[in-house]
Parts: sequence; structure tokens; C-alpha cells
Amino acid sequence: MQYYSLPGVSLDGSVLHGSKPEHLAFNCTSTKFSVVDNMGFLNLYELDVHSGAEAAVVATQLELQRKDVWHLVWAEDNPDLFAVMEKTRMYIFRGVEPEEPIQSSAHICRFTEMTVKSVLMDEVMQDPENPSIQDHLLDLDIKSLRDTRSLLKSVGLKDTCQFIEDNPHPRLWKLLAEASLEQLELELAEKAFVRCKDFAGIQFVKKLHHLDVSNALNFLSL
Repeated sequence: MQYYSLPGVSLDGSVLHGSKPEHLAFNCTSTKFSVVDNMGFLNLYELDVHSGAEAAVVATQLELQRKDVWHLVWAEDNPDLFAVMEKTRMYIFRGVEPEEPIQSSAHICRFTEMTVKSVLMDEVMQDPENPSIQDHLLDLDIKSLRDTRSLLKSVGLKDTCQFIEDNPHPRLWKLLAEASLEQLELELAEKAFVRCKDFAGIQFVKKLHHLDVSNALNFLSL
């Protein structure tokens, strides 16, 4: 495989792959790419830009290899997250570390907001003229999203905040912001809205700061 720089279309380098690539995909920042070959083996590469008199891009193979892979989709909003289908199991990877597998044989359509949207193609093809959105489309939340929801119910906001600090994502910060608003923890809510870059949420919290507690509760219940 060869890669080129634009707009000059000059050859930057090449990657020697031992077998025939069948599926190639880049992450949302074009800093990593995955290669699934015709034997179902997955390899992961990271692109590094070396600055200097002549800038060059170098592809480095990461320490990850999986087999029996038949589908892979990168997250649209996180350069380190991707979903992989291996036989009848779905794995969510953060970097090169997998979460616990989910039993599934669905085809991945989209991976965004920490949710994998997939379709049960085998079931669809049994009656292709009458597909059912309710029965054939699945939304699968990744583990860190499920854990955050569980922590918000079982432990305090500060412990949940620490968990999100270790597993940052805009959707997790938004969940924390909403939970903080419900408990009138305005400083934490504002911090969470800042971290998920929600300008409207930040302005909303600033308005609440100017209200007393009883008025704020009434305002939130509207």
C-alpha cells in the first residue's frame, strides 16, 4: 500500500502488507487506519507527521492483530474508538484495548455518540419488502456509557466525574451536566457543559446562578 501527500500527489511512503487488503478505513482525524485482509485478519496503523525541511508521513503498525474480522467501523467523534465484528461478537476498542464483547451478528451502520447503530441483515433478507425499524435496527451503547449511567444512579456526582475524566467523551460530560442540574450542583454542571462544548448549557447555568434555590427548582421543573 502506498500513501501520498496532497495537493502535489507526491509519494510519502508505503506499507508492506503480507496479504491482500480487503477493507481499509481511517479514523475521524485521519491519524490511524485499519486494514482487514481477505483472510479476516485486522491490523492497525498510526500515521505520524515528521516535520523538517521535507515533511514526511510515516505509518507505524500498532500492537494489535485480530482474526475472523468481517466488519469494522471507526467512531465519527473519537479518533481512538472503533467497533469490530468477529464472527458473532462485537468488540468496541479504545485504542488497542477491547471492551467486553457483545453477542451480535448485526452489520454496523454507524458509530457515534458512544452508540453503535447496526442492522440485522439476515432477518431483513427473510422479508426484504417489509423491513421493520423496530425489530431490525439495534442501538448498542458501549460499556463506558452504560457504566456512566449506572454510576450516576449508584454513587455521587464527584465519583462519576472522576470516571469521566478517565474516559472522556462529550456525551458522558453531557450526562453529568444534566444530572448535576437536577441536583442543583451548578458549578459541576457548568464544568461539564464546558467540557462538552455546549455553549447553550453554559449560558443556562449562568442564568441559574442569578436565581435563588427555590426559583431555580421551579425553573428546572418547567
